Amino acid sequence: MSFWNQETRYGLFHQADQQAKKYRPDVLVVFVHGIFGSPAETWANTPQWLSERVGSNVNILNFSYAAGLWQKASIPQASNDLKTCIESACSNYNIFIFITHSTGGLVVKHMLNSSFDEIFSHINNDSFSYEESSAIWLKTRRVVNIAVPHYGGDPSLTKIGQFAYKYAYLIAKPFLKLVRTLTQGAADVGKNEIIDTLRHDNPWLSKLHAENEKAHEFSELNLLPHPSSFDILAGSDTAVPTTSAAGKQLTFRGNHDSIKIPDHKNGPIMDILVSQISDFSGNNYYLVTHACAIARKLDTLTRELGTHKLIGKHSKEPQNKGSQQGVYDAIYSRLGNSNGNFPHQLLLTGSGGSGKSTVMRELLNEPWPSTNHPFFNASANDVWP
Repeated sequence: MSFWNQETRYGLFHQADQQAKKYRPDVLVVFVHGIFGSPAETWANTPQWLSERVGSNVNILNFSYAAGLWQKASIPQASNDLKTCIESACSNYNIFIFITHSTGGLVVKHMLNSSFDEIFSHINNDSFSYEESSAIWLKTRRVVNIAVPHYGGDPSLTKIGQFAYKYAYLIAKPFLKLVRTLTQGAADVGKNEIIDTLRHDNPWLSKLHAENEKAHEFSELNLLPHPSSFDILAGSDTAVPTTSAAGKQLTFRGNHDSIKIPDHKNGPIMDILVSQISDFSGNNYYLVTHACAIARKLDTLTRELGTHKLIGKHSKEPQNKGSQQGVYDAIYSRLGNSNGNFPHQLLLTGSGGSGKSTVMRELLNEPWPSTNHPFFNASANDVWP
């Protein structure tokens, strides 16, 4: 029996065993292939091996978008298709984990930027509600990038490829137009604009990455959930420079194509993929979901009370002693220096209306830097990536 239960307009879909003891109905793993790729050919057995190793407890979407040599394709169009798929067919999921190859990582990055732009617009209009928001940016926990050209492909290779494609397209253009006319658009043939987008140091790609970094910085500053990324590079990749990695990274043997298909089910790349999924589908699952639910409630309460910032300054000056910020800093410092040996109870006393609840809400919202969280028995990176 095939691993894929359904073949939809958006790609291949695997429905996990709903009777499984640890079935996670609100976690979706999304595979996104790269240029010239397809769901089945790009990923081979990787999705099935991943499912088996995590206990067949999460649903998997193997997303498909136009990426062929003579297909009408672009990063923005693929991004829009993925966003439409997630928001329409996958809106019931609360945790998304993306595994991408090559330009698939650019598609996901563009989609996440678009989602963040919507959040930012609502914030500027004072109409944003974390509790009510269904933004993909807020629901995405991990993005695992495999050989993704964040700043474009290899300089020499992309120049040669773009030169050859430019003249080949001029020859093929009349025939492609004829095919499109005869099929009344059913055959979505045309120019693959992704090829030109991949030129080395393309300003558009640099801007795309800069916007993504700004979105992360804003989210961290305003205590909004946001995705974290991890890059896997191929040591012999002639298509993507190893300097193209954006954040955390590891390099393995292999080339641009072989790196995305692990040698076997228990290989090191599979170990990484399993660890990224298990952070949210394993023993931490309920802690993570409860922490996110609490954060949504706290955000609503903060907005209703109008207590977006603590009163006082980060200072040890006498006039700041006893202020909300001063009390917060004292508690944070004490808990942060506990090396995980947190007290079972924390008692905060004060006069009515002095801001005790406000201080505690801020502590609950805090993305603690240590591996232990004083209020949740889970890694801080699991709660706030």
